[in-house]
Amino acid sequence: MELDEILHKKKKGWQRPKVIALAAVFAVAIATLGYGVLAESDTQVSKEALQIEMVKRGDLDLVVKGFGKLKAHKKRILTAVGNATVEEVLLFPGAPVQPDTVIATLYDPELEQELKEAEATWKQKKAELKEYELMQQSETWEIAAEVKMLKLEVKNLSYICESKKKMEEKGVVSKFDLAETQILLDSKKLQLELAQSKKVQFEQISKQRIAIKEDIVAQALSTVQIYRDRVDQNTVRAGMVGILQELHVEVGQSVGAGGKLALVGSTQDLIAELRVPQRDANKISLGNSVSINTFGDSGTGIVSRIDPVVSEGKILVEIKIEGDMPSNARPELSVEGSIMVNRLEDVLFVRQSAQIGPNSDQQLFLLEKDGQSAIRVPLSFGDASTQFVQVKQGAKEGDRLVVSVPSNLKTSERISLKP
Repeated sequence: MELDEILHKKKKGWQRPKVIALAAVFAVAIATLGYGVLAESDTQVSKEALQIEMVKRGDLDLVVKGFGKLKAHKKRILTAVGNATVEEVLLFPGAPVQPDTVIATLYDPELEQELKEAEATWKQKKAELKEYELMQQSETWEIAAEVKMLKLEVKNLSYICESKKKMEEKGVVSKFDLAETQILLDSKKLQLELAQSKKVQFEQISKQRIAIKEDIVAQALSTVQIYRDRVDQNTVRAGMVGILQELHVEVGQSVGAGGKLALVGSTQDLIAELRVPQRDANKISLGNSVSINTFGDSGTGIVSRIDPVVSEGKILVEIKIEGDMPSNARPELSVEGSIMVNRLEDVLFVRQSAQIGPNSDQQLFLLEKDGQSAIRVPLSFGDASTQFVQVKQGAKEGDRLVVSVPSNLKTSERISLKP
């Protein structure tokens, strides 16, 4: 009996310290966990470090964004007319130009020689024509003089013949003498007729020959003009009002016929070429309105063409700029375009930030009613406009969301805001 009591007391004495020890360990664990929860709930951050936006309700214009450049709708490619050497370069890309602005000069010694030979041939043909005209004029005068002399002779013989007829009636002149004079008159009349015919024929033939020689001179002049134009084209001019976009030659460089020298684009008729992701192509339609940002000014336009070719996962959309051209507009200027593709009516939306992606599920901090703390909540976002994104689930009108937080708070579940 005494032995059982002793054993029972020993057993009871051993269990009590053990329970106390276990309770102490549990209390430490609870304290540690509680401290962690309190520490996490007490994470403080300045309001100035956060971007807080209110959820609103209304109509939301959906857009597809694209980046690209302004392009000249009218372009002029300047090429070499023949083999030549670049003698001088006067302008470089970016320079404004007028139609007669000289961009560069070329030199072709063979072309210069051909021009000299053509000019010599032309002058020779001109001299030959002048000489022929003088010869024809001299012959014309001779034939005219012959006709005039024959007319005088015919007139004189006609007078003599009339006189002899009267004298023959009186018996003063014999019939033979009268007949002889008549025959001579008829002969002269025939000579006059032939001379007059010869004169008309000569004049006609002379005109035809002169016309042929004039054609030869005109052809020689045309050849000269061709060479002169080619030489003049070696003075490379812009040919239009605009800006020099590209220059493909340098001083001393040899170029061949048809070789590209420069590209000039108009500054008065610009379009925007935007590249947008292929996945957004089916949202875009011809005539969609577009907002253009030139990073210095802005403008508006409409979609005028959609290129069906996909390049590096993007498609090219051509925008016709309407209204006033942006003040800093020029060819090859980088631009950003926002194409309006749809309008969502009476929806919830919030201002976008870099941490919110359209058509995504994310967790953001939602400010509590006191405005002094925020808890992380799941949200579902829909399509986006240029500045706002649709809130599909997780928030209501008037809620305030922290749309941008420092990276060190991305794992926090609750934050306290300090002024």
